[in-house]
Amino acid sequence: METRSPLHTSGIRMGTAALTTRGLKEPEMAQIAGIIDRVFRSKGDESVLRQCREEVLAICARFPMKH
Repeated sequence: METRSPLHTSGIRMGTAALTTRGLKEPEMAQIAGIIDRVFRSKGDESVLRQCREEVLAICARFPMKH
């Protein structure tokens, strides 16, 4: 949990409003966190990035935007 003020940079801050609006819950949030972690650790490895991209597209297909 972040304890520093938003005025002091200390990492990446991400919100979940767009995800919850689409209906994603805790299991999907954990999956997305894993994807983000793999992207950061991949150091630009195209095969890893391609796999992560496919997983994100699959999540988006399961949880389309609601109008």
